[in-house]
Amino acid sequence: MELPLPRVSLGTFRAHGDDLKVAVDCAMTRAGIRSIDTASIYRNEADIGEAIHRCIRDGIVSRQDVFITSKVSPHEMGTTKASAGVDGILDRLGVEYVDLLLVHWPAASKLPLGSEKNAALRKETWRVLEDRLRLGHARRIGVSNFTVDHLAELLEYAVIKPSCNQVECHPLYPQVALRRFCADHGVQVVAYSSFGAGALLDAGAFPEVHAIARERRCSAAQVLLRWGLEKGVCVIPKSVVPGRILEYGRGELEAGSDGRYLSEAQEQRLDGMAARYGERKFCWDASGVR
Repeated sequence: MELPLPRVSLGTFRAHGDDLKVAVDCAMTRAGIRSIDTASIYRNEADIGEAIHRCIRDGIVSRQDVFITSKVSPHEMGTTKASAGVDGILDRLGVEYVDLLLVHWPAASKLPLGSEKNAALRKETWRVLEDRLRLGHARRIGVSNFTVDHLAELLEYAVIKPSCNQVECHPLYPQVALRRFCADHGVQVVAYSSFGAGALLDAGAFPEVHAIARERRCSAAQVLLRWGLEKGVCVIPKSVVPGRILEYGRGELEAGSDGRYLSEAQEQRLDGMAARYGERKFCWDASGVR
């Protein structure tokens, strides 16, 4: 039986250089976060690999303690490109395997979203990931930004079922149907953009988030992450600020003695935001990809 994915990972989108290295070091040494999320297209895997290996050399963690996720980019779809893409990921990170390898996007770069070639390239790319899993270059494989239709198509031909689907998910874009489909098929949902690209942290626009933060004596960011955890979703908050990273670490996002991250009333208030303000998607939309 496959082990569960880490509940909390450090996101690294648009993070580079010394800021990123400090963030990874803070996550590992101070926050107790052992899971780092990156992607080929982020162009920061070398910095992440350097920071992780420094922590390993210093005896802070072992490689077995660290959970690394990376993603084959839309530029690397198809048999030949995906295989080269995986080699590049391993080389830049300086590792023999990643713990989770994802297809980043259901379409290939420079192809129209409606092109029928996207489906063929998705299938080829998935076959590469399955092969790399068998070779030990990845310990789990999954997808990112896939809709219900994309997942249903994948499950028809997948020899190895995807471990997860990493998607935008927060109270304004709760992904109810997708979460239900994933639950029915044993696919873990992993949420990125838990803060709605920062918009949900605006106290004037969304006062209920901050009201609950006051009630819980925590930050608004922690409220939104706890909402995801309450839904059974793994979260990958991104920050390069050590003080914020510490909010996501040791014990800060633990469930209470009743096993809940929020009270039922607080969860329901957050659940009502999509109806109150209208559903809002802040990141990429794959609904038009064939």
